[in-house]
Amino acid sequence: MHENILYGWCESEGNIVTPVNKFAPEPDPNIDCSNFYYLSDDMAYYMTTNKITVGKKEVLHSSIKLLEASFGNYMVTDIYEDKDQRAEILNFGVDNTEKRLMILTGIKNRKNKRDKFIAIYCLKSEKVLMKMMVKNPDLIGRLKSNFYNLVGGHIYFNNNVIKIRYDLIDKQ
Repeated sequence: MHENILYGWCESEGNIVTPVNKFAPEPDPNIDCSNFYYLSDDMAYYMTTNKITVGKKEVLHSSIKLLEASFGNYMVTDIYEDKDQRAEILNFGVDNTEKRLMILTGIKNRKNKRDKFIAIYCLKSEKVLMKMMVKNPDLIGRLKSNFYNLVGGHIYFNNNVIKIRYDLIDKQ
């Protein structure tokens, strides 16, 4: 927010991040915008989603990118993309203390409903440490809404906490 203008960010062709200072009353499907997730003073993550064709179906496929700002310019790096082309990233969280991403993805099944999966991605080793299907609607809703904090392997929300056992995941 600057004075009375709310600024947002969108990605356009060629990993160019563009500020947007106007918001339409109706969503524009041609504009792909995402929240920025803070990592440090000069680094943030964001998500892009594109329509692709898999077989005869058109599906949404997502990826996570890192924006690194420096004086006068910036650089965008691809960080995570699900190997399954049908997967759409619904939301993700950044654990700054442990340098990991917790990614909620959805893949449409035969009933045209989304099966939900959680992946834990390590930023240091640049690999997926764990991926599992999630069926708990309360957890799915919490992760989709992004109304939680992910810190040190703990998911904090309301007056609750869920501990992610990174120590056990790392042993796999």
